[in-house]
Amino acid sequence: MTLSDSCAKGEVEDKSGKTAIKIIEEEFGGEVVHYKILPDDKKKIVEELKSLEGKVDVIFTTGGTGFSERDTTPEATKEVIRTEAIGFAEAMRIIGVKFTPKSLLSRATAGIIGKDTLIINMPGSTGGVKDNLRMLAPMVKHAIRMARGEKKH
Repeated sequence: MTLSDSCAKGEVEDKSGKTAIKIIEEEFGGEVVHYKILPDDKKKIVEELKSLEGKVDVIFTTGGTGFSERDTTPEATKEVIRTEAIGFAEAMRIIGVKFTPKSLLSRATAGIIGKDTLIINMPGSTGGVKDNLRMLAPMVKHAIRMARGEKKH
């Protein structure tokens, strides 16, 4: 799910969302069953996240994690999750700072909505998406199994 006013208006191509899809499918053999571009509108983001609860294993969002008044992805995510997965967000900032100190400005979060759907906010940059997806993907299945009560630490 890409969250960007300019992409939603068709003014800018959604490169980060397309990058995420390519990595998920080609590098990790995942199946992308839902892709949507939404404006930076907290209410719409909350509605879309809730609509996917229990229908997908993981929701990756790109964009809307900065300091602009319109950047409300973390707030929308926190509104719908039952359990925060702070390790994912911390790891993204740690990895990101190796490439640019600007990654410390990310307010991205992650957590579980419903029983076992994982939400992970990623930056809107293609570089950030590449680095974060490649780092987090191996842990996603384990996190979902933990949420379902199938796996211990």
